[in-house]
Amino acid sequence: MYCTLLALLFGLAIADPTAPPKARRSSASCDFYACPSTDLPGADLSSVEYQTFSPPVLGCGYADSNGGCQYNYMTGQLVTGSVSVCSPATCVPQQPPCAAYYCPVLPSYPTLDEVPTNYDSQLGVECIYETATGPFFCGYLTGNGQLVVGGIGEGNGVLPCPVIATCTSTGPSRRRAYLEPDGWTMHEEARASKANDFEDAYQPW
Repeated sequence: MYCTLLALLFGLAIADPTAPPKARRSSASCDFYACPSTDLPGADLSSVEYQTFSPPVLGCGYADSNGGCQYNYMTGQLVTGSVSVCSPATCVPQQPPCAAYYCPVLPSYPTLDEVPTNYDSQLGVECIYETATGPFFCGYLTGNGQLVVGGIGEGNGVLPCPVIATCTSTGPSRRRAYLEPDGWTMHEEARASKANDFEDAYQPW
């Protein structure tokens, strides 16, 4: 009798329509979120600059005086800015596995300088393109291809940087390379490094 009563109460608790709904995963699967190409008033995107990697905040500047918008680039949530000005962040769909990314080739801007760099210790590349009205630049993380910096002169239209760089080497995905490695990952990397040192020391050639 006691067990039956407990089972009945448990069933009612599960079926209780007043209970808070369980969180559901979004049907959209995004690697990360990027700056919208225009804000709600229609001003062109003119600059991109990551604010921090932890928490993951990306700043988006527009060719107007509305103060720009900042988003959490992992969730798409608006962090700073007006909901009447800031467009929803752009979902960048999950990409096929890629070992390394580099500067995109833009047919409209054939002149390209590539400069290896890092952004807060995250490996990256700065891509500088020439235009008739002056250069613009795009900066990407080489681990996951994410656009993290970019700028174009005001009045020159929307910033043409693709939201993700070009995959130059296929292989195991490194899309989360900018995240802090956990202890297991660090242990595995140390083992791999020792194995490489041993192999180099005892190669017969």
